[in-house]
Formats: sequence, C-alpha cells, structure tokens
Amino acid sequence: MYLMKLLNEELGIKNLLLLDIDDTILKANNIFVYKKTEDGKKIALTPEEYSKEKVTKENKHMYDYSEFRDPSKVSKSIETGTPLVNNLKVMDKYIQNGYSIGLLTARSEEDVIFTAISKFLKFRDFKGELKKLGPRLQRSLVFAINDEKKKYEGTTDYEKKAWVIFSLAKKYDNIVFLDDDMKNINSVNELKKSLKEKGEQKLANKITAIKV
Repeated sequence: MYLMKLLNEELGIKNLLLLDIDDTILKANNIFVYKKTEDGKKIALTPEEYSKEKVTKENKHMYDYSEFRDPSKVSKSIETGTPLVNNLKVMDKYIQNGYSIGLLTARSEEDVIFTAISKFLKFRDFKGELKKLGPRLQRSLVFAINDEKKKYEGTTDYEKKAWVIFSLAKKYDNIVFLDDDMKNINSVNELKKSLKEKGEQKLANKITAIKV
C-alpha cells in the first residue's frame, strides 16, 4: 500500500475519498429531524430513520431540520458520535494508498462540521498507528449540501451530492464516494450513465460509488 502511495505521488495522480457522515463514519447522538404528522404532532427521526423517508421537493416542508442548523447540537452530535469501525477501516486503506479526504453530507453548517470532524476523526497509518487527520482534511473539501450560506445545484439531496461529485471529477483522477444510503449511490450511478451517454466516458470512469 505504501508503495502505491509513493507511485501515485511520483506520477502526480490525484485521488479523493469522499465520505458521507451519518451512518457512514459515525452514529450521531442526540440530534433529530422532526416529521410533522397530520394531527399536528412531531415524530423524532434519527439520521438513519430519516434516510429511509421518501423526501421530495413537495413534501420537504413536513420536516423540521432546526436541530441540524443549531451549531452547538451539530458539533456535539459529531464529537460524541459512535465511530463505525468497519467503515473507518475502509477509509484507512484509502488514506494509506495516498487518497485525499473529503466530506459530502446532507447536513448544513459546513464550518461547524469541518471543526467537529477534525476533532473526531482519526485514521490508522500503514504502521497501524492511530493518528489525527490533520491537514489531510481540507476545509475546501467539506461539502454540506444544505448549508444555508451556499447554493448547491439540484432539487434533492441526491442530485446535489451527484453535482458535487461531477464538479470534483474535473479536478481529480479518481473519486471514491462512500455512503450508507442506496439512493445516493443510485444517483451517482445515474450521473455516470448520463456522462457515458454524452460521450464523457473518461470523466465517468473517474467516479466510483460504494455503499457501506
């Protein structure tokens, strides 16, 4: 693995691993999306439960995302999150092979997420030693597609994630996207299919989406 990293560096190959956050690298604690029912009540949904909802542009008003716009709650939900060790082992292998690290999440509060993940996330190097990510995670590679200060192309979270990946594919030789939600994986695969149909085979081949 270390030899592959050196070879990529020697050839100037730029590889990027994009990670979803919730239920991909961690289980968030004490943060919920609230779904409004017809009788006026609210149901608290964990990020995992929310991912199974069929959210559209038409029904998105039924969901209350206020906790995910609260900087304190967002930070604590990550810093106290439960690491998903098996998925982090996958991340370790990519880092050991010289991949840069980025985040692609349906959350908001990009700046808060960058700071919290920088504190939370560690990796094992090729010697098996646990280390902080440090400069391996750059602020410019943290994408929270529902950040209220930014505008991401697309109408659904899935389309927005695919658009970010499409934009990055123009800058990197290989992009690997890890996500727990099959809807996100399918959206990226649809992007690849569309690129191939438009004759952009080389660009499509740069992108790999993996469900974890």
